[in-house]
Amino acid sequence: MLTALLILPLCACSTAQYRASTLAGYEQAAVINDWTLTLEIDGATANLTAVSGPHGNATLQYSDESDARTVYQYADYLYVSEIRHGSNSVLYVKASGIAMGIWPETVIIPFDLKNRNRLDPVRIKD
Repeated sequence: MLTALLILPLCACSTAQYRASTLAGYEQAAVINDWTLTLEIDGATANLTAVSGPHGNATLQYSDESDARTVYQYADYLYVSEIRHGSNSVLYVKASGIAMGIWPETVIIPFDLKNRNRLDPVRIKD
């Protein structure tokens, strides 16, 4: 029991730090107005395509890969509402709407452009 009490605060702290770090990176990142553009990352290019609306997704197609990578996939009535590109080589997709058709919700989905993977999303309660 004592072990659980010592571990839980450490986990909560790292989650809070990750959330704060992700939101700070998002706030400092530049807004991308053109959702069909080409980004250059470490000698490769990646074509960004995003659509807002029902079943709208955000994807990246790297020039040296055959399959596109999904940055955000439509779910629970949350639509792509903003995309930002940070100086830290992270792409931030903001999705917002009425989650499950019941309550307002906003999610920030970070995507590491260099390592080519989606990071943990951060939910923001509206």
